[in-house]
Amino acid sequence: MASSFAFGEADLIKVEVNEQELIFDVDPIIKEGQTMVPVRAIFESLYLEVSWDDKSKAVTVKNKDTQINLIIGDKRASVNDKVIILDHPPLIINERTMVPVRFIGQAIGADFSWDNESRTLSIKKTVPNSQDYKTTLTYSNLLDKASQERLWK
Repeated sequence: MASSFAFGEADLIKVEVNEQELIFDVDPIIKEGQTMVPVRAIFESLYLEVSWDDKSKAVTVKNKDTQINLIIGDKRASVNDKVIILDHPPLIINERTMVPVRFIGQAIGADFSWDNESRTLSIKKTVPNSQDYKTTLTYSNLLDKASQERLWK
């Protein structure tokens, strides 16, 4: 079930991944004290492949070292077959899957920090060959599949 949330300009949460601001078609939100972020945009910016199974409402995130499985509405997720209990279950907002940012840190070992004054969430994670791929990361212009595949060879 999709939900819709309306926020004012002052409520917007900025997200930086490895010091580059991401632009989303669905903005991060705070729900029940948890910062919820779009799965695909965040993980793809860290060079992980994201797929969606509409029938089971499941998200799979993977690269050569990691496989993450999420089901909408279920607080249980698996990371390399290890079960992790999320603070808040994944949810769909305007056709985008949202998860607690804390889960991203748990799932892939990313560090994150929050700047309350600028309402900026910073996520840092070393990614293979990231220094060789300079790009402005936005949801619509993330590296194409061929470029992503080069990273893992």
